[in-house]
Amino acid sequence: MKLLPPDHIRLIHIEAGPAEAPIRCKLQATSLHNALPYEALSYTWGSLEQESSITCDGVPKRVTQNLFDALEYLRQQEAERIMWIDAVCINQNSDQERTEQVGMMKDIYQKARHVVIWLGKETSEDKAAFELLNRFENVFAEHGLVNVGPLSLPALGLPKMLDPSWATLVRLFQRPWFRRIWVMQEATVCVFWTP
Repeated sequence: MKLLPPDHIRLIHIEAGPAEAPIRCKLQATSLHNALPYEALSYTWGSLEQESSITCDGVPKRVTQNLFDALEYLRQQEAERIMWIDAVCINQNSDQERTEQVGMMKDIYQKARHVVIWLGKETSEDKAAFELLNRFENVFAEHGLVNVGPLSLPALGLPKMLDPSWATLVRLFQRPWFRRIWVMQEATVCVFWTP
């Protein structure tokens, strides 16, 4: 990859395709200030020992399994998807480019049309965890900011303290994404997206 000019980024154009098709994409360098509408991906790289392959600009490219899973899920069947994904869009072999791009991260996320957060593949518990989060959203929409404690839970329409749905929520927040250094920076500029 050629070194990016100042204030430029690369965007990944993920080709449309069915779930079972290989993942194909192309990279395009662009000025951050004149970029096409794009989405930014916030995720954890995952283990470098577990890798899969995508085709980028006609050449095989190794990506972590977690990123491969995200690309597989996020790829659209009918239309190309344009994203900024650090592991692919930044030349990981160039210390200079990595340093410059990290310095632009806040702007990259702020200028994104959406920031998509990938927590990992869906588990059987996720539905219960997100249902509980939706119940919290309803409580705060109806009552504003309120103190939530063991005695107030039933009155607010939330499950009792020993209800198993609390454990699903705890496990959701124990996912690796929540332990990342960049979470606070990315989350402050995110629009949370759900499929």
